[in-house]
Amino acid sequence: MLFFSIPCGFFYRFDHVSGLSQKITDAMLNVPGPVAGDSRTTFISPPLWVEQGEIVGTSVGIPSSNIFVDFGLYDVRKPNDVTPDPAWADLFATDREFGHYGVCFFDHLPGTDGATMRSLPTGKEGKTSDYCK
Repeated sequence: MLFFSIPCGFFYRFDHVSGLSQKITDAMLNVPGPVAGDSRTTFISPPLWVEQGEIVGTSVGIPSSNIFVDFGLYDVRKPNDVTPDPAWADLFATDREFGHYGVCFFDHLPGTDGATMRSLPTGKEGKTSDYCK
C-alpha cells in the first residue's frame, strides 16, 4: 500500500499496486517486506517526491485472483460529512487516521471521468458507499 500527501490538504493511497515504477522500487529497497496480519506503516526517509502525472505503477492486483485496485482519497483539512453520524463514527472509531477524512474520489476527477467511473460495473459491494452519493 502506498500513501501520498499533497500540500493542498489531501492525502491518497493506492493498495494492490504492482509493476511499480523504478523510482518507487528504488525508494522501497530498505522497506521490510509484507508479513501476513502486520499492517505497520513504514515511512520513506527522506520523503520521495512524486510529480503530478508521474507513473506510480503499471498493474494492479495480486496474481492470480485479486484483480482490483484499492484507491482512497482523504481531505485531511476537516472530517467528512458522514463522521457526524454517531452510528457511523462508532462503527469506525478505530479508523480516525483515515476513515473520518475519506471523500468520494469520483467527485475530484477531471471532466467526465467521475461519471465514467460511476458507470463501471462494481464488485461484490455493489454501488454502495459511505462517501459517494
